Amino acid sequence: MVNKRIPFLIVIVIFLSGCEKLKDLTQFEIKNESNISIPGQNTGIGELLSIPRAEVQSSSEQSFRNNNTRADLVEEAILEELQLTITNPADANFDFLNEISIYISAEGEQEVLVASKSNIAEDGSQSLQLETTGVDLKPFIVKDHFSIRTAATTDQVIDEDVDIRVNMTFGVTAKVF
Repeated sequence: MVNKRIPFLIVIVIFLSGCEKLKDLTQFEIKNESNISIPGQNTGIGELLSIPRAEVQSSSEQSFRNNNTRADLVEEAILEELQLTITNPADANFDFLNEISIYISAEGEQEVLVASKSNIAEDGSQSLQLETTGVDLKPFIVKDHFSIRTAATTDQVIDEDVDIRVNMTFGVTAKVF
């Protein structure tokens, strides 16, 4: 009888100690926003567009404080969502895009692809959800700012600049203090 209880007690002890470790971790989201502008056609259709790099002021420090953690306690940061929304001109849509890729960089870190979309449908949409890569972006999120670079090709000529808001949602796992 005692022998049957020992494995059960071991399972209970392991479970409870695991819960203690889970309690010491927190998961939360960090949302950042930036703006990019795709210049009126400066290259031919199917060629890579020249799009200026955008600097992003990270909102991570406040998010860390709100979640009882600090940058040095971050375990992982994954880009969960990246959405593009046209803000100007009002009647513009993403029909002109064939493919788009977004890269992140920061001082002392190599540039990394974070999201992309290919074969973009010509459906009149003013909003576009990119597919994220799932790579750990901890080295970028813990910095005060980072840059995003956009690479895109078109399948239509655009006559005027297209302004786009970039909304990024990062899922963060960190230890609490």
